[in-house]
Amino acid sequence: MNLILTTAVIAAIGAVLSGCAISQTHLGDDFGVATRQDSVAQIADPDPARPAAPPVTDGARLGVAMTRYQTDKPADSNAHASIIGAATAPAGP
Repeated sequence: MNLILTTAVIAAIGAVLSGCAISQTHLGDDFGVATRQDSVAQIADPDPARPAAPPVTDGARLGVAMTRYQTDKPADSNAHASIIGAATAPAGP
């Protein structure tokens, strides 16, 4: 009786542990794709595309912008193009 019980216990332990021994070597064709895509998205482009020519700027306008920056005074938020254009627009008929 003792031999049968010991054999049954060993067989049960073997059956339980055999579930842990199953190895899945191939998880899927797309395994790790999301991680690689996230990694690529976080890496800055080491050679970004640059414009052919520098942007065109006006010296007087650049000087005003630099003065505002150096004196820590932001541009007037009310100076929209429609307001600026209204001052120079001709009067109605």
